Amino acid sequence: MIVGSPLGRKVIRVDPRARSKNLAFKLKNDEEFYKHCSQQTQKLYEELYSEKVFVVKMKAFFNKLLNKI
Repeated sequence: MIVGSPLGRKVIRVDPRARSKNLAFKLKNDEEFYKHCSQQTQKLYEELYSEKVFVVKMKAFFNKLLNKI
């Protein structure tokens, strides 16, 4: 669907359900795409949610909290 944007540009909107269906199909049937997504997910998990990152973020949070008291 093509709609106008506030800046006067044409924007193509993609139905989120259709995009999800296409991604699920591609994950199931394209082994290289699956491997790429899997590796990227593992990398991002380590960067954002590993124990090491959690400890650093929690220390910063509690230090900030204690400085407000």
